[in-house]
Amino acid sequence: NFSGQVISSEGTLIVSSGAQVTDAFINVAVAKINGIVEGDINASEEVVLGRTASVTGQVTTRAFIVEEGARFNGSCRRI
Repeated sequence: NFSGQVISSEGTLIVSSGAQVTDAFINVAVAKINGIVEGDINASEEVVLGRTASVTGQVTTRAFIVEEGARFNGSCRRI
């Protein structure tokens, strides 16, 4: 479990199944989500929601990939 900011302008964030990120502000190049994220995700390249992902918040990215089974409640803005 993690709460807070993740900033890595050229890095990749992986949230594994069973992991939880709350009150999040995420600013990375790539975000691969299989766990729970509550907050905003800004990714300069792509966001991938795996089958076990649950994301609540605003997603801003160039490419947004949602696998079957993933849950997304929020808004998405393409850059």
